[in-house]
Amino acid sequence: MMDDHTSPTLYERYFLDGQFANWRMSTKYANLNPKTHFLVAMMLLFGSLAIMLALAPLGMCYLAPLASWSSACDFGGGLTVTLGKMRLSQDNCDTVYNKKDWQEAPTISYPGAMKGRRYTVFVLDPDVPDYPNGSYYLHMLQTNVMGEDLKEGNLMRSLTLASYVPPAPPEGSGLHRYMFVIYQHCRSLDNVVSPDVSSRLKFDLAEWFKSLKIKMLGPKVGVQFRAGF
Repeated sequence: MMDDHTSPTLYERYFLDGQFANWRMSTKYANLNPKTHFLVAMMLLFGSLAIMLALAPLGMCYLAPLASWSSACDFGGGLTVTLGKMRLSQDNCDTVYNKKDWQEAPTISYPGAMKGRRYTVFVLDPDVPDYPNGSYYLHMLQTNVMGEDLKEGNLMRSLTLASYVPPAPPEGSGLHRYMFVIYQHCRSLDNVVSPDVSSRLKFDLAEWFKSLKIKMLGPKVGVQFRAGF
């Protein structure tokens, strides 16, 4: 019979058993040939990458959206706004137009939109006199635009929260920027209240984002033109 002072305790037995199991495992894999080691490593690597790619869109849904900026031309290209013979894109972003050229609702298309994803389209004027940074005149707000529709410039199946209002810069206020910006979201916007007239006049984009039950990613893309009185 072993002396009590030399017998391992229950904790020590578990520790020793674990150490032995680790030794057996390391010995088992140490006997594998280098090719097998390489294949196992590659399987783990590609498996991890596949999981990251699958979860990436979900992670993007929890990023805080940008609510103010100096130029919509700073975002990624690909957005096209057309009206009659006019075509606004990244190539001629920030062009100065006559406000009379944009009296009708333009066609807004984004070929980079992803099928199955939902988007929200804003048309904003940040240059109304005495407006604080992050407040805009809301010229248009269209949400729940499906990616396959946005590719084709078809917003008919989407939800109109604020129909298009043409540019009307006040006399003496200089050139105004009219920004077309697009945000992406992971699920449908439901039970969203349309902004009333007063909200459109001084639309606080950051506060509107906070009022939503879902998060948005963006702006994904944007373009703008300028027009004066």
